[in-house]
Amino acid sequence: LFIDTWKIKCLNSVLIEWNEVLLTYLKKTQYSDCQWEYNERAILSSFAAAVWLNDDIALEEYSSERKGKHGRKYSGRCDLYFEIGKQGFVCEAKKITCGIGGKSNPNKTIDLVKSGLKEAYNEAKKKIPKDDEYGGRRLGMCFVVPRLPKAEIENKDKPITDFQENIKNNKEKIGYSSIAMVFPEGTEDLNTERYHYPGVVLLIKEV
Repeated sequence: LFIDTWKIKCLNSVLIEWNEVLLTYLKKTQYSDCQWEYNERAILSSFAAAVWLNDDIALEEYSSERKGKHGRKYSGRCDLYFEIGKQGFVCEAKKITCGIGGKSNPNKTIDLVKSGLKEAYNEAKKKIPKDDEYGGRRLGMCFVVPRLPKAEIENKDKPITDFQENIKNNKEKIGYSSIAMVFPEGTEDLNTERYHYPGVVLLIKEV
């Protein structure tokens, strides 16, 4: 587990709980399934669960108002609202999958990650700002899931480490302000027919 919340320090306890939620799911499925292999909603639900386990509150997929061009309001949906203590957060989330190992290109990986976080950030910008509606600081959240060709599992340590360092070393280029990496041991069976899914990275950018 690697966590760096930077200016949003109250996230630290929730991200620690998030790690535990993901590990609990792995253990319950005897390390044969994981939440990050599925769609955005599946992995976002694990984060919401972590908020509740942190003795805070979360609300997923609720109706909300957004601000469009020229300040006009229109109806929409919000991916997640959560509170830590007295601080509220309004969030838009994206999930992307990127190749590691094999013929993957580290520069293209960073471009893909940057694009995913930017999309979430831009959607979060449309949310009604602080002290309106549910209120709260606005966050773009991007769940990044690396996938390794199944044939390379025996030598998975280097491509996984290279991927992690690539994300850490390109903080400014990607533009995230908070990060959490979860790459548990014993994930060798987290495979589809062609790929292995060793872990997940959560990147957050505040509006």
